[in-house]
Amino acid sequence: MLIYLLLLYGYKLAIVPIFASGNFTWQPNQIKIIEGAILTITTTLFLPTKFRKTSDILLHLQFLLPILPMLVIYGAEDHSRLFIYQTFIAFMIIILVSSSLQIKVIRTLGFNFKTLHMMILFISLTIISSIIFFGGFNYFNLDFSLVYLFRDDAASNLPNFFGYLSPLTSKVLLPTTLLLALINNNKLYAMISIIGSVMIFGLTAHKGPLFYPIIILFIYYISKYKNVVYLLLSGYVTTIIISIIGLLQGGLGIWIGGLLLRRAYFVPSQLNFAYYDFFSNGHFLWWSESKISLGIVDSPYNIDSPHLIGREFFGNILTNANTGWIGSGYMNAGGFGIILYAIIISIMMQLLNIYGMLIGPRIVLSITIIPILAMMISSDLPSAFLNQGIIISILICSFLPYYKYSLYQKQKIIF
Repeated sequence: MLIYLLLLYGYKLAIVPIFASGNFTWQPNQIKIIEGAILTITTTLFLPTKFRKTSDILLHLQFLLPILPMLVIYGAEDHSRLFIYQTFIAFMIIILVSSSLQIKVIRTLGFNFKTLHMMILFISLTIISSIIFFGGFNYFNLDFSLVYLFRDDAASNLPNFFGYLSPLTSKVLLPTTLLLALINNNKLYAMISIIGSVMIFGLTAHKGPLFYPIIILFIYYISKYKNVVYLLLSGYVTTIIISIIGLLQGGLGIWIGGLLLRRAYFVPSQLNFAYYDFFSNGHFLWWSESKISLGIVDSPYNIDSPHLIGREFFGNILTNANTGWIGSGYMNAGGFGIILYAIIISIMMQLLNIYGMLIGPRIVLSITIIPILAMMISSDLPSAFLNQGIIISILICSFLPYYKYSLYQKQKIIF
């Protein structure tokens, strides 16, 4: 409840006055603000308070990033009651089903740890070498301020299949190589994976590869503490407070607060409502933009959905307004799409819980966190599974050697 009020306070006093041009408005509906508070309290009653399973942290991240800010915007901008309750029900399905569903894990081929580690590194280096072979060095750039100038040219210079391989390498393979190297105290592999991440950044002009390894290592090390849930909540609150202070003071604080409070917290939630507002008055896509439709369904629009929302919501067709599973679920099939996605996510989380029991929830959480975050805030579910790396990260977990673990004892890999 405190976090909800703090977000509402920051939204009214800092976000709306400074970022009104980004379609952040203050049109409060008092009843919906109270509803948002009630839904927040209700949800927290069902969230885990300790880290015992992989899904425990993932459920908190799902709530804190897109859903809690959605509850704030719901009342602050007087958005659709139907959509917020569809989202609430879907999240409750994830919480309840992921903790109660019983599924069996298919045992994969057991790889020796060193062999698997070497294979992941070899595949990563092969992909990087292939990018270079196809002329990737023509647009190599390490200057942060120039990434947007190089990005489109770097992508168009490469065959289309690198649009699938590059995210898998930067979000799963290289960070996993670094994680396993540190667990096994392999300094050479750790150094190579770091250099590989820098190379992917320079070759693709995407900033993410520089930060993904940091996120994975942060998750791995913070999750060793018994009170990790409270540390996560404390960090969330601290970020909000720092952002509000920075935005109100101006100068560099506006950049910091804009990056954290506006971009990380409110923009993904805002885009979920933008997708609802547009597609509730238009035609659903029925997965016509996804490969899973096999080209049977044609899109009713002449541009892809992120640029369509960019044009309709921001007035700029060049804006790539991606959204996560909530907005994209509604885009594809309305409320049915959101519920369907929730069921699939529930099954995925239970699968991760089982692998967590076998190889340790810290390891499973760390390996899968990046593609799952993409699923939460910036990627359609099929794309998150196929393109962003959820399936690959789960496969890696299935190939790791199993061992009996104690969650808060030092983990030792069995070779």
